[in-house]
Amino acid sequence: MNNGKWTLKLKQKYIFDALSSFDINKLKSILQKIELEDSLTINELMDEDGHNLLHRAAYDNTFRISEFLITYYKQRLAQHLKS
Repeated sequence: MNNGKWTLKLKQKYIFDALSSFDINKLKSILQKIELEDSLTINELMDEDGHNLLHRAAYDNTFRISEFLITYYKQRLAQHLKS
């Protein structure tokens, strides 16, 4: 995995790969490496079917991942608003 500045396409690939493999630990690891400002745009990432992360997680009926994504986004947004 590229530890430098991630491009939007690279972020999409790694995040959706983790999501499609139902690997919540891998997804957590990837998302924790994303800078605060970039993490606020994860809800804009789309898969090839036009689903964003939360839609894909819900579509795949993965409650734990859906719950994690909502909590992650809320925490990152709260951090952003405090800064």
